[in-house]
Amino acid sequence: MPSPATLSINSLITIGLNLAAQPVPTESFQSMLILGPSTVIDVTERFREYTTFTGVAADFASNTPEYAAAQAWFGQSPTPNQLFIGRWVQAASAGQLIGGTIYAANQAYAVWSAISNGSFKMTINGTAEVFTSLNFTGISSGSVMNGVASVLQTALNAAIAGTTCVWNAVYNNFIITSPTTGTSSTISFATTDVAVGTDISTLMGGTAAAGAYTANGLAAETALAAVTLFDTNWPTMWFGLHVASAVAADYLAIAGYIEATAGRHFQGIPTQDANTLVGSNTTNLAYELLQLAYNWSCIQYSSTSLYAVVSLLGRILTTDWTASNTAIDLMYKQEPGITPENISAPQALALKNFNCNAYVSYNIGTTLAGTPIIQYGICPSGNYIDTVIGAAALAGQIQTNIFNALFTTSTKIPQTDTGQGILEGQIVRALQQFVTNGYLGPNTWDGNSFGNLANGQFLPKGWYVYQPSVANQNPTQRANRQSVPFQVAAVLAGAINTASVQINITT
Repeated sequence: MPSPATLSINSLITIGLNLAAQPVPTESFQSMLILGPSTVIDVTERFREYTTFTGVAADFASNTPEYAAAQAWFGQSPTPNQLFIGRWVQAASAGQLIGGTIYAANQAYAVWSAISNGSFKMTINGTAEVFTSLNFTGISSGSVMNGVASVLQTALNAAIAGTTCVWNAVYNNFIITSPTTGTSSTISFATTDVAVGTDISTLMGGTAAAGAYTANGLAAETALAAVTLFDTNWPTMWFGLHVASAVAADYLAIAGYIEATAGRHFQGIPTQDANTLVGSNTTNLAYELLQLAYNWSCIQYSSTSLYAVVSLLGRILTTDWTASNTAIDLMYKQEPGITPENISAPQALALKNFNCNAYVSYNIGTTLAGTPIIQYGICPSGNYIDTVIGAAALAGQIQTNIFNALFTTSTKIPQTDTGQGILEGQIVRALQQFVTNGYLGPNTWDGNSFGNLANGQFLPKGWYVYQPSVANQNPTQRANRQSVPFQVAAVLAGAINTASVQINITT
């Protein structure tokens, strides 16, 4: 048997192992945020992510705006797969203790029915309370945790009238809520009363160690404040936006804010104002948005649904910008589950002049049943929604490509024409992808001249990139290690929404 080796091979041969940095993914332009006033989501959790409507239905009752908006979102075809529902504190919120998960073993009837003198401590609205003599021996074996919640609520009410305790069977936890609202409304963690009875603070999931957390009450906030909070804290988590139960002034304020974020988000605004169908009216919300010429919001009229515009966004935001021939426009698309409007030609013209979208019925030939389509797929500015969102997706792809080129290089990208060419290659890569997906295409450039490109010149590739030489770079920019300023010309493939056919017949 050979002797064990005593010398390390590292003294003869050294190996260095470097793992390449993983590129960051491109921001998703398929995600949607619905902000609503329901109290299902507490103010500490603030939002939940859903991938199916079933998940939403498990949390929200069918009469809530969040449920209806999510139904419109997930009802689209193809089905979207990413939705965030956030809490808008429309009315002052109550302080809560959100209990930790109670696993099956601690939900057993034998565990709770054996406790006749349970105890714990808790502070409600700043007042310390001691709860003792909690008797669970009489709870039903068929509804154990609801029975426990009933005993807890009786004790809580005896201390501070109106305090509630409910068992959440979806998340397997207790939720204790203060009877007051606002910033002074609080519920503390449960703690042990070592002097009396059987401590249940951990068994009931009321301690931090058991996974509980507190959600102190908040004052009411405006819809704009809620949007600002989500944009500040989770700016890249969501792209599409709908605020349920807001009013016209809220939507206008949010539209101004969203416009200033320069393509980070896109808002869908509903209206049921019949004045939108009157061409001479100047008080409706669509008219007001038209005057402001916003690009990053759209409005849809629906006499039957406040959530038709969510369906509209569900259709455009399913676009896969990384695939082939996937770019769409919204004209002629469907809104499943939304009742189409039966409007007259003058009413349709009013909507068109207000740059307001609608889901309308058309009769095809002698067909009596109307064929419903989205009309017009447009923003208040007059730009088409697919054009605006596609521009954001293209900008995001270019930004991500350049970042990843800088981030994943193991050495550096030199500040030379060759180095700048590496970055140019990342821009070109993104532009070529957006030709592949159908957003860009060969067309004539009608913008300003720059580089070797002149106004009126045909771009056979659908794009042109100008990279000036580093020899002409501003010394300050070079000292700060900035790249040369690239200029990109890109032309849209466009879309056909109407057609004209002249038929000539002779005998």
